[in-house]
Amino acid sequence: MSAPDERPPELARSMWKRFALAGAVVVVWVAAATVTAVVLQVKDVVAALGSGRQLNIEVTQAQAGKPQTIMLLGSDRRAKASKRDRRSDTIMLIHLDAQDSAISVMSIPRDLLVDIPNHGRQKINAAYSYGGARLTLRVVKQVLDLKDINHVVDVNFKGFREAVDRIKCVYVDVDRKYFHSNAGLPPSAQYAEIDIDAGYQKLCGQKALDFVRYRHADDDLVRAKRQQDFLRQAKEQVGVGKLFSDRIALSRIFGRAAETDKSLTTLKGFKNLLYLVEYAVEHGQDVRQVDFRTSSVGNDVTASAADLRATVREFLHPPAKADAPATSTTRRTRKRSRRGKRAKAALPPGLVVAAQQGQTMAVGLIGKARLPIYYPTVRGATSAYDSIQPTRAYTLPDRDGKKHAAYRMVLRQAYGGFFEYYGVQGTTWKDPPILMGPSERRIANGRALRVYYDGGKVRLVAWRTRRAVYWVSNTLSRSLNERQLLAIASTLRVQR
Repeated sequence: MSAPDERPPELARSMWKRFALAGAVVVVWVAAATVTAVVLQVKDVVAALGSGRQLNIEVTQAQAGKPQTIMLLGSDRRAKASKRDRRSDTIMLIHLDAQDSAISVMSIPRDLLVDIPNHGRQKINAAYSYGGARLTLRVVKQVLDLKDINHVVDVNFKGFREAVDRIKCVYVDVDRKYFHSNAGLPPSAQYAEIDIDAGYQKLCGQKALDFVRYRHADDDLVRAKRQQDFLRQAKEQVGVGKLFSDRIALSRIFGRAAETDKSLTTLKGFKNLLYLVEYAVEHGQDVRQVDFRTSSVGNDVTASAADLRATVREFLHPPAKADAPATSTTRRTRKRSRRGKRAKAALPPGLVVAAQQGQTMAVGLIGKARLPIYYPTVRGATSAYDSIQPTRAYTLPDRDGKKHAAYRMVLRQAYGGFFEYYGVQGTTWKDPPILMGPSERRIANGRALRVYYDGGKVRLVAWRTRRAVYWVSNTLSRSLNERQLLAIASTLRVQR
């Protein structure tokens, strides 16, 4: 089967860049754990990074201990393509500052309309076609009014499969069924093939690549969220010990797949960045995703001067760490939970009662999933069970290969001209990686909930029973608010 549309791979690359960040963070965190005692090992890592090509590009030299900003590019560099055919499908900025509570990560929409010197007003990813990383850096600094970008990393996705397999794959909370086959389709309707079911599962090599590069049925913002979510889950699952023990192999994979500015391949430049990462590890800094404020008309994406200033301000100065973003709401929720029956307050706006639909889905899983089935009694007012794969019963192997029963329920809701998805997951695997380190614990409707935040938004709410664990996953864009997700989780009912 021919690979008709190579753009999806660009996205993969775009993701891989994110994974490059993973790669970068992977490689950097490797030595960060023992920076005071591993000067020789750091030299080994720098040498491995230096095995790749260096970019002939001018960046601001970073001072030791001072904040640093990295520009990460995900480019499509086909072997036989001309330079004009190269595309940058991902432009990501990462900001590290020991004075902040988080590492900021921001994706610039590839369709953002900007003024490109000598080429007029075009989408920002065209800058890479005209002038590679050098022109892209110039445009990004000009558009965002950023004076200092300290490092540039330009990554392709050739090493993605190898890197994922090297870290023993990644457990991913897949939000819905991803499927496309080119069989019988004319060339105009063909794009990258994929076949991944919904539900929490381990993704390796090619499957992981298919997942992160998928781009057909959603927009730039959702694709970026999916890639960032993959990166977050990879980072949480890969221990520093594993990274350190495998530092040279991972560094070489990264070196083959990336081009970096020259300072990152010097011992001084690498160590200056390393100290910031070491600080982030030791002080538990979060990775905080900053939403790029835009307006869209048709296929055009624009940003006002005010939006750009607000985006950059949040990127350079992320808000203080807040596991529970709405203090007053938190107090009200806890107060209601202590009042017994009064905890059954009116549904938050945007939710409707839908117990019968949920029960119908649960009945269909009985006999297929070997664990108690909890189902939603409420849902989003504009949501419905997915028409492609509303439910799935399956077996989930853990890290040691032990098999556990699992199921997934998938609901979709309109998001612009596309759909986004949230769902209910259950499994007899009592300690999956996704449930490590809850941000907060709550009691609602008599149920002990574990709440997980992504910056200021809830991404997941979980609870445990004697037999299994369950959770409600938010959409990739975190479109369900805190009250809504808590209400859905606290009112799930078991089908007996």
